[in-house]
Amino acid sequence: MTDVEAKIAEIEKRWWSYSPVVAAVDVIELTFIDATDGAERWEPERVPCSASESFAHAAQRFRVSANKKYRHPFLPAYHFDLLLDTGRRATFDSFDSRTVADVIGDKYEVSYERNDEGEAQAKEEQETPSKYFEPWDRARLLPSWCTAPDSWFEPAPPPGFFARRVKGKEYYLKVPTLHIPCAGIRSPMLQPQIITRFLYLPVTGDVPTAYLPNDEKNYVPVSNRLIPTALTVNTARSLLGRYVQYSKDRGSKKSKPTSVGVAWGLSLDNEGRPDWMHCLNRRFGRANVIHANCGWVGAVILDVDMRVSEEVEKEDEDEDEDEDVKRESQDVQKDGSEGEGGNEERESFNVWYEKAQRWIGNLNTEDAPRLVEVGQDGTFLAGDVESAKGDDGDWELSIPGVKPGVWRMSVFASSHVQFIWDREGAVDYDALPTSSGDMLQSEIDDDNLEELGMFTVDSGKAALFSQSVFDSLTSGDEREAKIETLIDAAIDGRGDEEYVPGGVVVNGDDGTYVVEGTRAGDGIVVAVRMRPLE
Repeated sequence: MTDVEAKIAEIEKRWWSYSPVVAAVDVIELTFIDATDGAERWEPERVPCSASESFAHAAQRFRVSANKKYRHPFLPAYHFDLLLDTGRRATFDSFDSRTVADVIGDKYEVSYERNDEGEAQAKEEQETPSKYFEPWDRARLLPSWCTAPDSWFEPAPPPGFFARRVKGKEYYLKVPTLHIPCAGIRSPMLQPQIITRFLYLPVTGDVPTAYLPNDEKNYVPVSNRLIPTALTVNTARSLLGRYVQYSKDRGSKKSKPTSVGVAWGLSLDNEGRPDWMHCLNRRFGRANVIHANCGWVGAVILDVDMRVSEEVEKEDEDEDEDEDVKRESQDVQKDGSEGEGGNEERESFNVWYEKAQRWIGNLNTEDAPRLVEVGQDGTFLAGDVESAKGDDGDWELSIPGVKPGVWRMSVFASSHVQFIWDREGAVDYDALPTSSGDMLQSEIDDDNLEELGMFTVDSGKAALFSQSVFDSLTSGDEREAKIETLIDAAIDGRGDEEYVPGGVVVNGDDGTYVVEGTRAGDGIVVAVRMRPLE
């Protein structure tokens, strides 16, 4: 046995083992009653004991039984004070040499207070076996009686969880929430109503080492920042299980970030609205808690998350690469030289423009299925597409927690845009499947919709896009010209809307638009509708 194994065995024996009751004639049931001040008060705990045995044995049975109900196995409450009839108090340990009968007299109950904040408890917590292992290596330490309740939910993974591992770059590990010793995760009085079963933690190296985001570095684009007071329960829940970043400055969505943390739980107020988001700090220690009135909050986007979009984009472009290179080569030969940098950029844009126009034409063919692909980022963008042309590329509304895969698009009267998830997979706009006649004919039932957000259009164009496709389609040089091409497609279209790669641009009226959605049982968005606010 190694030194570490010996230390772990010693502390586990001290915390979780107790002597059996051996007496046959003077066995009683002693009730421990919690008198601790504060919101957390434990239910009375009844333990068997012998009146003639050491009080230390009864106290230890109480510790083990109660801690299994109210504390994490890596951080039990060990130090308690007994409240005496004289009004005095004394530690449990001070009665070790006395019998149960001597301590309780003719009563069968004792009152106690937890000494959670004392120096002795602080030293006890420093002995936790979890300190010897990283969170992803702690399965060996969890006792069999410690399991996640059925009410805890499985979170959607961040986009980068599906990325190919690249040497020297970060990647995600899926870690059970119970591997983190946080008291609030276990105590029924302290834990929030909504808790995630797993956390997706970024690491680096063949032997995983925690990748710790910088509190003040900006990891959340302005378009992805959410105002906590406007969050629905499902939107807030979609942030759990991963790093989030937030700002305490309530002045603007553009305010500087304040901190990052791993979100694991959500508390609701008396009306069932999001109130507190519970987070571990960046070293997986005791929780930072984000109140509903902070400035903004959003899911952290790391390099590994962006790498997924790049990989998807590369896969989409590989099929066209040879043709594009050949076309560019022919253009250069016609000119007789490679020309200046500006000409190269223009030639590149011309290639993009031809491809975009071809795809737009394919999507708007009379019998073509209107399909849009949602990448592993699981996000839709909604708002005035004109605003996306600015330097910061802001969209007024970002909708996370969307199911990746292929979605069907429809537009009904009065600029009602509807997207419904169809299947796993990707969309090839050069090889759209033949419509099978199952195009969407009716709007989503209002009873199944919840509001996801609103935005305003003023002399612009309302649009709904898959973020992964939009970012891929408009990346690189000539971004504004590329977005303008998508806008012009709607202006030049035959009707009030035009289907474009990644979404829909609507020739609707100015005013306020509302975006609504339907969620599956796991909280993932599987249908979205955008319409003018009536």
